[in-house]
Amino acid sequence: RWEWKVDKGSNSGVFYHIVEDPKYKRAIETSPEYQIIDDVTYPAKLEPTQLTGADYDMHIAGTNKILKTVGEWNTSKIIFKNGNVEHWLNGKRIVKFKAWSEDWKSRKAASKWKDAPDYGMSAKGRIGLQDHGNKAYFKNIEIREL
Repeated sequence: RWEWKVDKGSNSGVFYHIVEDPKYKRAIETSPEYQIIDDVTYPAKLEPTQLTGADYDMHIAGTNKILKTVGEWNTSKIIFKNGNVEHWLNGKRIVKFKAWSEDWKSRKAASKWKDAPDYGMSAKGRIGLQDHGNKAYFKNIEIREL
């Protein structure tokens, strides 16, 4: 669980299950990302899998998503237990999927991760906060092993 906010036009995210190994140059080679972005005024066109709360480039956030105005604090959490994954935003579950399922594999094959064999394959690892050079703020980060 964590609280976060972004400035106008900002892009960030939270990586989870990062595998640290010299053969990987970037977290995105192994780690899914809970996308955090200014959905409204980000300067480029965004696909649904690139909006806040999405499992970046894999699963879109549900229509029940309640995103606060840029500059206001949001609360998010990721639950990953036995391959069952949930993304939450401001008290609402907005993404739910089964890691490594046939659906997950087909989404990966159609995504930017198709040539990253180790992407999303680990059930544990480090977390990381995404930096695209814009301002994003995080506080009250809590991690609990399930």
